[in-house]
Amino acid sequence: MRVSLSRFPSSYTFFGGAIAVGLLLRVLWAALHPHKLIWDEEFYFTIATALSQGRTGPITIWPMGWPALVAPLFYLFGTQPQIAIWLNVMLSIVVLIGTTCLAYRLLGLETARVVVWWVALTPSFILSNALFMYEVWLQALLVIIAIYALRPHQNIFTTLIVGSATGLAGLTRTFWLFLPFCSAILNGLRHTQRPSLRVILGAQLLAIAVVIPWVLYQSLLMQRFVPVTLNSGMNLWIGNNPAANGTYIAPPPAYWQPQADTQATQDALTYMRTHPGRTLALLSAKVWFLFSQEHPVNILFARTTTPVSANTILAVRILLDGTYYLTMLGALIGTVGLLYKRKITPLSLWGLVIFNTLAHLPFFGVPRFNWPVRFVPIVYCGYAFAVVVPALIRKYRSSKTGSLDFVGKEVIPTPSTD
Repeated sequence: MRVSLSRFPSSYTFFGGAIAVGLLLRVLWAALHPHKLIWDEEFYFTIATALSQGRTGPITIWPMGWPALVAPLFYLFGTQPQIAIWLNVMLSIVVLIGTTCLAYRLLGLETARVVVWWVALTPSFILSNALFMYEVWLQALLVIIAIYALRPHQNIFTTLIVGSATGLAGLTRTFWLFLPFCSAILNGLRHTQRPSLRVILGAQLLAIAVVIPWVLYQSLLMQRFVPVTLNSGMNLWIGNNPAANGTYIAPPPAYWQPQADTQATQDALTYMRTHPGRTLALLSAKVWFLFSQEHPVNILFARTTTPVSANTILAVRILLDGTYYLTMLGALIGTVGLLYKRKITPLSLWGLVIFNTLAHLPFFGVPRFNWPVRFVPIVYCGYAFAVVVPALIRKYRSSKTGSLDFVGKEVIPTPSTD
């Protein structure tokens, strides 16, 4: 049975109110935040500025996806970091609306009503907008990809959207370039029929076509084959060296040069071959650092326009981590509830988290790398608080025996074909 929003006239006001509140909070933070550019932000700003002025060289180790998006805005409105912050605000609203649509399509109206407010009010989804970094842009792309990859009926339009968005994601974080194959797995879990090989192959080829011009340009300039970015060797060394601990450590200064990518890769691979036991032991530490904390307090308060007290930073950290742990707990409860009811199909969205985690295992883990897929646990957390927890409360109050109905009166809708 399909569930239509037209059966719930008050839903338009409900969802509109949540989106308006989410937009207001993001606008206020973008206007008032005390953050100044630091670390990776400064490099991205420099690259975006150069691109806006028609300069594309020399080659840097940084991925070009985010600076290339910002550069046209710099060209039109001037090279002010705040322009990218306002762009992040708009992209964050795309994430808010898109995550709500995913929740509605997978788990129904009641879940979507919880999810829209959860995303609107989640602190990290508000604070991250103040960073001159790619995370919000990448998150928006992944939400769009998930919406179209999980459609029950796929066509040429699906190929164009998934392929183009995947190519842009690949220019931002290289490993996402192979997401169409992951999408095939997601689609296979969701539908009984086999996913269209034509759509999957088309999306993958289109994604590769999007990045080819930049790869050719870099390769011609460097006089050797250059992949999408030149920081993979350094990142591989950070996660695999005698001092590695599973998270970021400062690499040798020479590794920051594009020409050192090959040497950094060789050094890391040599260590992995000669120390296989420790390489495997580091995997659990990398996973821990991916999931142990919320993003992005360390960057936000590392350099500010006005002094920020240690107590304020601690309070923000507690707020961020507390919300994050509650979200993950809710996601666990929601996932168990779906498994209990044998609702395997809606769980396909977890594939993005699994894909992201596996892609980072050869390198190192920081909360920032896990944040772009944070919308996934929010969807299942919404199901927990909309359906599972109320059912448990009703069960407790009624003290009835028998099996527990996690879904209650909710009808999980058949995905729309639009």
